[in-house]
Amino acid sequence: MKRQRSAAYPYYSISYCLEFCSKIYKNLGTYRATRQEIAKVLEVHVGTLSQKLGTCGQYGFIDVKPKEGYMTSDLFLKWYRPVNESQGMDVKLEAFKNPPLYSSLIESFENNILPPVLALSNILFQKHNISEAACEKAASTFIENANELNIITGEGMLILSSSEIFAEDEIEDEYDKSNEIETDKVEVYESVIKGKTDLKTIVENQKDNKRFQNANAGAIPNSSGVVIPILLKERRTAHLGLPNDAKSEDLDTIINWIRLMKESF
Repeated sequence: MKRQRSAAYPYYSISYCLEFCSKIYKNLGTYRATRQEIAKVLEVHVGTLSQKLGTCGQYGFIDVKPKEGYMTSDLFLKWYRPVNESQGMDVKLEAFKNPPLYSSLIESFENNILPPVLALSNILFQKHNISEAACEKAASTFIENANELNIITGEGMLILSSSEIFAEDEIEDEYDKSNEIETDKVEVYESVIKGKTDLKTIVENQKDNKRFQNANAGAIPNSSGVVIPILLKERRTAHLGLPNDAKSEDLDTIINWIRLMKESF
């Protein structure tokens, strides 16, 4: 059977590529080198460089000219020789937006819940022409980058704007101060999402917890399940109801249904 050809995607993380480009710069400076020359100074086989150089190019850390060679870019040098403390993070955020695949994913998910790896890999396979063999790795690297850049909130939202992140933090701080039980809820929901336990166990463990029982009636476990409050923009709230025996894979199903609903809006 003919192997499926995949659309381009970053194979390595931003941090890995910055480290890799640092080695090139330390050995070659701003000299534009061939792949063979890079392999020689790094003491690696030339065949191992294609995917690394390609990924660095997608982030914008490598400048390539056909038949002339490769050179670390101005964007990389801004990170390598920053003029202030914030420039390093600014470079990483810019690099995160550079790959065409990432630009498309940001357009779809910015200020929205980012799906977990499995669900995201299916989206990449179905809608972005990433091959079946590569889609999970592509999804994993995207989420790895987002986590390293600290642009995924506690609720799982992808937020690139620092002002939006600050606003979310303010809302969370205010919410926690007014009702300390929210911290317990977050731990509960994360436990469910990560597949560590199910809601039935949580309900049984929380029966004697008066703070949990006296919380907002729309956000507490009961005999049939639990209703989870989800913060939206402009301080609005949506609610997600889950049965007692909900598992992490059920959330993947819900995400897929939401995806279909979103397309019909």
